[in-house]
Amino acid sequence: MVIWRVKGIEGEALERLILKNTRDLLARAASIRPVVIMMEDAHWADLSSISFMESLFKLAKNHRLLFINVFRPNYKETGERLKLFLKENLSEHYKEITVQPLKEEESAELISNLLNQTNLPDDIKHLIVIRSEGNPFFIEEELRSGWLSC
Repeated sequence: MVIWRVKGIEGEALERLILKNTRDLLARAASIRPVVIMMEDAHWADLSSISFMESLFKLAKNHRLLFINVFRPNYKETGERLKLFLKENLSEHYKEITVQPLKEEESAELISNLLNQTNLPDDIKHLIVIRSEGNPFFIEEELRSGWLSC
């Protein structure tokens, strides 16, 4: 039983065991069929998780793995660290896509489409645009968060 394999293992040894088993699992899964792993809001990750992700990314060199990492810019310890790691260690497997802010009119159109209504007051749309800084993902996040219903 698996419980006996980890009994008495603590701290860094347990962390290494988890990483090894996760890497083995992903490598095995990718040998059967391509695997896509999406990590959203990576800018909120703790440093231990960032190190864990960096180790997993190395598997992309020899396995059919695609990692999609979504994070906000300018988070030095997380997102920026991941970008630097990927550029330095996996540049041939790395593609960065930066989302540019939408213009206010484009943001308003996106808001109307997402809410499936065109009669939302302009001041509410403007508030959403300001809070999201025109980022389409943040616009969607603002709308899904339910703050409009408060």
